[in-house]
Amino acid sequence: MSRTLPRRCQALGAVLAALTVVACDTDDPTAVAPPPTVATCITGLSPQATCYAGTQLSGASYQIAIPTNWNGILVIVARGATPVPATELRTFGAPRNLLRDGGLALAATTYRSETPLARDATDDVEELRQIFVAKFGRPKRTVVWGLSFGGLVAARCAERAGTFDGVVSLCGLVAGMLRSLYTQLDVRTVYQYYCRNLPRSDETPYDLFLGLAPQTTLTAADVQARVNECTGINLPAAQRSAAQRENLSNILAVLRIPEPGLLTNMDAATALLKTFVQETLGGHNPLQNSNVRYVGSTDDATLNRDVPRYRAENQAAAMLASADDPTGRVRIPVMTLHAIDDPRAFVENQAAYRAVVTKAGAQGNLFQAFTSQGGHCSFTTAEQLGALQVVLDWIDTKTPPTAASLAAACEKYRTEFGTSCRFNASYQPAALETRLYPRQP
Repeated sequence: MSRTLPRRCQALGAVLAALTVVACDTDDPTAVAPPPTVATCITGLSPQATCYAGTQLSGASYQIAIPTNWNGILVIVARGATPVPATELRTFGAPRNLLRDGGLALAATTYRSETPLARDATDDVEELRQIFVAKFGRPKRTVVWGLSFGGLVAARCAERAGTFDGVVSLCGLVAGMLRSLYTQLDVRTVYQYYCRNLPRSDETPYDLFLGLAPQTTLTAADVQARVNECTGINLPAAQRSAAQRENLSNILAVLRIPEPGLLTNMDAATALLKTFVQETLGGHNPLQNSNVRYVGSTDDATLNRDVPRYRAENQAAAMLASADDPTGRVRIPVMTLHAIDDPRAFVENQAAYRAVVTKAGAQGNLFQAFTSQGGHCSFTTAEQLGALQVVLDWIDTKTPPTAASLAAACEKYRTEFGTSCRFNASYQPAALETRLYPRQP
């Protein structure tokens, strides 16, 4: 069913070439961005911080915050796929709680585009590190901290030589963006099979791997309204029609997601897919479901006969895998933290990541932990700061963390910040293929 437009095919080489610029891993780059200038700190940030801002050579903007009596530790925050307004405290994530007298410094980049390749986002993180070093000197320790897509970016940073000292990857899409987007294509096509309202029959059709129509005016609220129209997702269960209950039950069963995860996945399968495929990849489709057999519905035969099917552009798929898939060749301490109930970045991502790290012979540099609750990236402050603490200790002592040391570090911050520690020390994720439908080339 996929339409391959001639002009897109002709332009693919140019798109790929534009996406292959990388930064040098050195404190003395050949090209240097203008130095940061003093800026107003984000409202709510520690009054003991001095803040700076600037623009990177890639076009990304950045912010830096340094406390009085800085302890020499720099944490660079890698955001997720959804841009964070520069005026929000979320820019610096949970580590902002340690931005205090004698505490750590923080830096964050917007990335060069709204939804870049992980490789390009990693280059932006490295360029920001270089900017910091040029202005303030090389830190004693530099840790990359990332959530969701930023967790993948952080994992890719761990593969660079001689620049970063440790990584904290939380709720990360660490199986790579290609496999993450496979999930979103499944969400998009299965939803349309049952609901047929994105697009409606009287609206111009489009390839669903585009997320939404190129010139759409639909907002996130509009999409949610259509999902609710079809499934009653925003209604009490007793108020849903029989058709809504059946649609919802089939969609959740086939996609293997819990009910609370439907809207967040639909947001990713529409707005995020639109931005990534249409803008980042120039409209080239890296995704396919042509030979996927979906199961779990009340009528699998009809579902598999009639669900929209697409074939990938092989060159686009190969480029995305090369640019974004972790190699596993991690050179520094890496800690991952993932909620077992994450409905967006399935916890089974961690099984895929451990497999690739083990294949590379680097499993000694990986420590994985899991929380019993948290959904997608909703960890407590204590859990996040505990993870950062054990990585810093690992860097200093050369001794990997344990479940006990992580619990102790979390307890320290639980006492200070009044949150909770919900680690499940015995949990091990199943293979990613138990949640993600496998593809054949």
